[in-house]
Amino acid sequence: MGLYGPGAARRPERLPQRAAADADVILLAAAFRGVAAIEGFNHFGAEIQRQPQLVTGPTDALFAGDDASAKTTVMDLATRMGFRSRDAGPLRNAALLENLAVLWIQLATVGGLGRTFGFRIEPQA
Repeated sequence: MGLYGPGAARRPERLPQRAAADADVILLAAAFRGVAAIEGFNHFGAEIQRQPQLVTGPTDALFAGDDASAKTTVMDLATRMGFRSRDAGPLRNAALLENLAVLWIQLATVGGLGRTFGFRIEPQA
């Protein structure tokens, strides 16, 4: 999750009220008007961030945001880092990515997969 642009360093006057289904990045976007907010890099662990290559190819890094230019910049960065970047749609989908992060944690811990796996979207054979 992140804020990008010239206003990203300023402090908000006050954070808006949180609705139960709001992702944190949506609250930040509301507090920092005019700053691009992009959700991503949160559905895998540090091990995958260091080495995103899986057996079948690079881990998918999913990004949600309303600013197309900022999202393209972040996706290009992820690709240069070794991920396969995927556009997850508008910022309203940020909560879905946060839920994917919760699923990753569940699978890594209780599910017994450990921290060295990532998600990769593949077409049917």
